[in-house]
Amino acid sequence: MGMYDDIFVKDQLPLSQEMIDFGVGDKNAYFQSKDLECAMAVYKIENGELFIEKFAKTEWIEGDKKAKGLLNRIGYFKREEPYFEKVHHHGDVGFYDFYDIKKDEKTYEVWVEFNARFGNSKVEKIDLVKFEARDVTERVIAEEKRNKEYSAKMQRPIYKYFLNARWFNFFKRKWASFWSYLSLGFSKLASLCQKIGYSIY
Repeated sequence: MGMYDDIFVKDQLPLSQEMIDFGVGDKNAYFQSKDLECAMAVYKIENGELFIEKFAKTEWIEGDKKAKGLLNRIGYFKREEPYFEKVHHHGDVGFYDFYDIKKDEKTYEVWVEFNARFGNSKVEKIDLVKFEARDVTERVIAEEKRNKEYSAKMQRPIYKYFLNARWFNFFKRKWASFWSYLSLGFSKLASLCQKIGYSIY
């Protein structure tokens, strides 16, 4: 899917009653967009203007080199005192959302997409590009059935105490490494023999 930005729309969206019934516009009208920086930034459209979230304080926190998790060893940016700064934008900004929702004992996959047109840093109009609600109840039921079957399978003694046991996975990794090194060794030996053969003939 790639990188994107989050965007909150505080202004009125062109919603039909069907879209409202399917939850469009809920969650504080939260969407994603790929028409801005695509840097996981947070934007908002409010009072016909575009804003980007920034932070008054940004500090790099060193990671714990003894931590088990990779991300904890790398460190992170600590951001405090958020505020919104106006963005002077001219052109179109598309934004979309997709989610599953239960309605009338069925599960629907919803896709909704809008386009906001900016002129002189002000919203000229917001248009509905696409709205689709697909009935995926059968797919969801099938996935739940497969998950239950898989969970039951993993509880069998052969998986619980043997195939998925830590000691067996450790052995599998070592066994795979052995054959990998052996294959590499034969490959280098074959390359050496080929070089010797070229030097002789």
